[in-house]
Amino acid sequence: MDIRNWPIDRIMQLPDWCFGRRWPIIFSHTTLTASSDIYLSEFALPDRCVLWEIDQDIKPNVAFIGNPVYFSGIALNDNVPANAAEFAACENMMPGCDNILNQIKGWYGELSLRRLRYPYQAQGRRVTYYFYNWTSDDAVHALSLIFSSVPTEVPDWLISGPGRSL
Repeated sequence: MDIRNWPIDRIMQLPDWCFGRRWPIIFSHTTLTASSDIYLSEFALPDRCVLWEIDQDIKPNVAFIGNPVYFSGIALNDNVPANAAEFAACENMMPGCDNILNQIKGWYGELSLRRLRYPYQAQGRRVTYYFYNWTSDDAVHALSLIFSSVPTEVPDWLISGPGRSL
């Protein structure tokens, strides 16, 4: 059954297996000094997609005590922003984050979120990753995002049989 014209909230009620193959977008970098770094994913997202997981791991070469010294944010954009102000103008992928640095919504320290099922109207844009390190110590940081496309068809029995309430 063709479900291309279904609203996204109805599509998101489908079982996980309807969303098909999932793929990662992974950013990995070593920061050698106090700096902000902005990265752009290698490939573009489809018009509509679903974010399933976010996992960020930071391994500083020295232990830090007290306040977190790393800030991160993710957004959708077509090009690499030149600075934090341009990144802040990109479409924020984490609208629920309340932590703000330079008008950028994001999070401090490490992050691991599973079973998100968060839909995006990406329209072919790319994931943009902002990482800010306050310390002059080097750190290895990695961010992985797991996406899938939004289904356009489902088996007829899913709608007409036991799942007809969808």
